[in-house]
Amino acid sequence: MSYNITNKCIELEPFSNLMNDKELELFESSKCIVKYLPDEIIIKQGTRANQIPMLTEGFAKSYIEGIDNKFFVLGFIKPFEQIIMPGAFVDGFHHYSVKALEESICYLYDMAIFKEIANDNINIYKKLVENISSNSLIYFNKLISMTQKQVNGRLAETLIYLQQEIYMGKPIDCRLSSKDLAEMTGMTKDTTVRILKDLKESGIIETSNYSINIIDYDRLSKISEIG
Repeated sequence: MSYNITNKCIELEPFSNLMNDKELELFESSKCIVKYLPDEIIIKQGTRANQIPMLTEGFAKSYIEGIDNKFFVLGFIKPFEQIIMPGAFVDGFHHYSVKALEESICYLYDMAIFKEIANDNINIYKKLVENISSNSLIYFNKLISMTQKQVNGRLAETLIYLQQEIYMGKPIDCRLSSKDLAEMTGMTKDTTVRILKDLKESGIIETSNYSINIIDYDRLSKISEIG
């Protein structure tokens, strides 16, 4: 993992445009750049939330480390999406982990400096609450899916989410394994592989060694809806 310091500001950072020049200078002075290799941990569940990470290049997943080394994938993170850390404002600890799925670059900001700036800038707290609330709604919907849908419906919903929201209509590529899909839907890997095979044989998706592509959205959406 490489490490270096920079003062360069990127306009797409979610809080930069809410700060005045003095606040921005202080915020940027705390920034460092870290390069992560595939499978390196960006955030470790249970550690102190001393920094705010911002993924600027690459791709990562967030997940909860559960009982008996079982993981539950919360979602996937693209560049310039804020990594929400509610624990930083409650008990000061991370309550989930984030792992790089490919070579990635993160900007890391000092949490204490961010809180100092936010205490004097209500717009930053408003933005933070908005982001946390948006993620809460996503997790509420995921809870409904996990508790009220059968395995076919859960996987169908996940495939639609991935291709539409994460890959922007393009095929789901090989960075995501069947293990990732299983952990995101609360299923075993074997069950996930079996359902993917059934969907392929039914002409709903096509798969290769490199991607999964939805070719019949209507039928897959129906499976997702009826659960």
